[in-house]
Amino acid sequence: MLKFVRCKFVDYVDKDLDDVTLGETLLEGSWIMPLQSVAGVVKWGIPASFDGTDVACKLARPVFMEPGRTDVKAVGKTTVLQGHIILRTDAFITGDSGGMGFGVDLCLKQDTDGFLKLGIIDSGQVPVATCEVAPSDHPEGHLVFTPKDGH
Repeated sequence: MLKFVRCKFVDYVDKDLDDVTLGETLLEGSWIMPLQSVAGVVKWGIPASFDGTDVACKLARPVFMEPGRTDVKAVGKTTVLQGHIILRTDAFITGDSGGMGFGVDLCLKQDTDGFLKLGIIDSGQVPVATCEVAPSDHPEGHLVFTPKDGH
């Protein structure tokens, strides 16, 4: 789940998916990142071996699915959000939620379900978002965050 809290000048941007990710049903609120360039087209997805210190994490984007959209696999693309925005999600690393609080930088981590989600920076990982409201402070247990510049 990914919901708007506040937004200004937000773009819905289509991203071409790599062949492996194309076969997956992406979790709204999880993240994808650039994996490779094929004939000048950047292919996005979930890396087979994720490394949170990879500088490509700076380009990662949260997945946003329009209600009722079922053509992702057919068209080979998904929609991500980009711009000045504050979002609310239930897609985060649950074990890291105790360390989340206002102003804490968050990074991408691969969860046990295989999806990339927000978590607490351990060491050397690239910050991609900042916590606004921790799950422990949210009435529904959701994480409210602001993506870093460029996200």
